[in-house]
Amino acid sequence: MSLRPNARRKTDGAARAARASVPRPRSPPRARPPQGLLTILKKQKQKEREVRLLMLGLDNAGKTTVVKKFNGEDIDLIPPTLGFNIETLEYRGFKLNIWDVGGQTSLRSYWRNYFEQTDGLIWVVDSADRARLHDCRAELEALLQQEVRTRRAATSAALLAANARLLPC
Repeated sequence: MSLRPNARRKTDGAARAARASVPRPRSPPRARPPQGLLTILKKQKQKEREVRLLMLGLDNAGKTTVVKKFNGEDIDLIPPTLGFNIETLEYRGFKLNIWDVGGQTSLRSYWRNYFEQTDGLIWVVDSADRARLHDCRAELEALLQQEVRTRRAATSAALLAANARLLPC
């Protein structure tokens, strides 16, 4: 009888196939305690110390205003964002690259292109504009369903920011 390494019995393949078709029991997912956005981002990026955040929301929600306010810039005259702006902030040893993408209807179909290599999503809502809250919710739901389906946003943290804008009478 020869003991060649490539010699196999005919039952080996059948037995292997039978073992592969038996489903293995999976352990239930563990519940995680709620954490803040920065806590989650710190855990994900502990070594890199650089975080890419995507800021989205409907047009005139105040996305650029929020970014400029964080950066300590003047917020008196801010034109609508056509395309996107990138602002870099330093916070507690982290370099935050914030991608502020315009929210006009014509730009929303391009939002999905910005999720690549994104560590977190900041969704800005103009909470004073009650007439558009339904549209805002519908856009966010559609975006998240699409991103979860493609698994691009599966590891991203999300923050919902309610921006209250008080317009002069």
